[in-house]
Formats: sequence, C-alpha cells, structure tokens
Amino acid sequence: MGSINRNKIRFSIFIFLAVFFLSTPVAAFQDTEGESVMSKDIMEEKLNNGEIDTVRDAVDKALNKSQISKAYRLSSEEIIEDALSGMPIDSLKGLPKVLVAVLGKEIKVNIVL
Repeated sequence: MGSINRNKIRFSIFIFLAVFFLSTPVAAFQDTEGESVMSKDIMEEKLNNGEIDTVRDAVDKALNKSQISKAYRLSSEEIIEDALSGMPIDSLKGLPKVLVAVLGKEIKVNIVL
C-alpha cells in the first residue's frame, strides 16, 4: 500500500511539473526585435523631451568645468543615451584610470606646495 501511494504522489508531482514547465513562456521564442524597435522609439522620444535638454545642459556645464572630461572626451549626449538605454557605465569604462591620474597630479601638486 505504501508504494502505491508513493507512486501516485510521484506521478502527480511529475504531471504538475510537466504542466508548469509547459505553461511558462520560453525566452527563446519571444520576439525581441520588436521590443528593441519599441525601446528605440521610446528613447528617441525621451531624448527630444525638454526635461532631457535641461539635464543635458547641466551635464555639459559640469563637463566643461572639469579636467576629466577634457582628458577623457566625455559628451553629455553619450552619457544620456547610455543611461536611457539601461547601460550608463558603457561610456565611462576608462574613467577610473583618468580619476587615478588626476588624483596623482593633485597629490603631486600638494606635496610640492
């Protein structure tokens, strides 16, 4: 009797898992091309927004005052586009080297004083 109940339980668990896995969507069958077109349209719409222009102007002012932006050639357009696309760090990959170089120059100047 005990083995019959175990077999029934195993069979019911198997059926439940089979139905569960068959009812979940598979990422491989999803159409990601249509989603990327929609996200590009949304990004372009956001880039043409007046609020983004205000942010872009503020970033430009900050970058123009900074030595880092001149050494690294950062642009507000690139930073904002990467941030809107969900990859804000892509345009800043070499920034740690620049920051260490600037920090080294500052330490050198302070030691000389």
